[in-house]
Amino acid sequence: MVDFKEYLDKINEKNNDKVIFVVDTLWVTYGQSSGTTSYMPNIKAYLTDNKDDEHYDSIVPKLLKFSHSNKPLKSNSSTKLFEIPFYELNQNGRSYDIWGGDIKPIKKYYITITEEKNTIVNIFTNKNEAINWIKYSK
Repeated sequence: MVDFKEYLDKINEKNNDKVIFVVDTLWVTYGQSSGTTSYMPNIKAYLTDNKDDEHYDSIVPKLLKFSHSNKPLKSNSSTKLFEIPFYELNQNGRSYDIWGGDIKPIKKYYITITEEKNTIVNIFTNKNEAINWIKYSK
């Protein structure tokens, strides 16, 4: 039998959160319709964990945790690139394919997570644009 402390350590050891985009909302999700969201009608705006910045969003630490426990598509010393699925709005109680359902993403977005003094998150609709961001953000 596993004691409670070992159980908590095991849960915290692996981050099973997924990052997805649904219509105009960024999700760090741990289950269908469960998780933390950030409404992003303008994906060209960046997000940061700097509370003094107008682009501060409390989702950024969760994205940073995600970046530490998942393999990026590409990275440099401070920035990691991840591909995230873009879904249409869930209707009629159906599930997204990442949770075993039949709703497939309609396209891919690309998210860069830069970890320096503050964490900065950018979203791109084009993979080449995101890769260029990494190349020039050294």
